[in-house]
Amino acid sequence: MFKARFQIIFIIRVLTKKILAALIPLASLFSGVCWMNSASAQMTAIGASPAVAEALTRYSASLNQSAAVAAIFAGWFIAMALCVDD
Repeated sequence: MFKARFQIIFIIRVLTKKILAALIPLASLFSGVCWMNSASAQMTAIGASPAVAEALTRYSASLNQSAAVAAIFAGWFIAMALCVDD
């Protein structure tokens, strides 16, 4: 009985580590893509008309917020992975 519980806990820990190992780079990748697109929108806004520049600035700010949230999740996943580590 005890051995079966230990095996189940071990399997859960291994699966959790594998899932977190996949989520960390995905969150980092999403964050990087958002920041890259945000910078591209800001560069495009430089020579645009005032209305287009405002729209691109709002779009860029939205992407920056998404990138920050993704970075927070990546940090959270790293912290959880450290807690699950042997």
